Amino acid sequence: MSSSPSQRLMCRRTKTRLPISSSLLKPHIPLFASKEIERNKDQQCQYYERNARDLQELENGQRVWISPKPNDRTKTWTKGIIKRKVDIRSYEVNTDQGQKLRRNRRDIRISSGTNKQSDNYVRPNDIDLNLYRIPENAPSTDNRPNQNIDNTQTATPPRSPSMEPSVSQPDVDCNPSVQPIRNPQSTNTR
Repeated sequence: MSSSPSQRLMCRRTKTRLPISSSLLKPHIPLFASKEIERNKDQQCQYYERNARDLQELENGQRVWISPKPNDRTKTWTKGIIKRKVDIRSYEVNTDQGQKLRRNRRDIRISSGTNKQSDNYVRPNDIDLNLYRIPENAPSTDNRPNQNIDNTQTATPPRSPSMEPSVSQPDVDCNPSVQPIRNPQSTNTR
């Protein structure tokens, strides 16, 4: 800008203690100030919106994820299906819990499909570990004597379909009365 707000208000420069030419203190109407202000506003608007994109329109029956409410402590997104478009950016959504919600388009994310991994994902804690346990009366493939051996054997799950499950045995302590020999500490003094 070529003029300050006070210059535009009073049509002249303000007096200061600094030496200034008397011609600068004479009234002068800035002619193009409003055009400069508009040009600066347009430039700011252009820079502000340069990365803005319109969101994709949603169709009825489309599977989506709905953002949690701001005061929701769980912060978990909810699955739902678009029922209808209510307004320009507003949609009515039926959740899987049976709720009917109205949400802005920015609070809705498109689901990647009906057969996505998160629908079929099983957490490791949900797996029944008894599936991988060998029964107690199973024949032993070990030729060692059965002293102090726990009869339950565990199997690790196969990593690929071609691999057979491997059987692991617990460690056997054949003679519990034997203590390991410890090396005496050397007492070298220097």
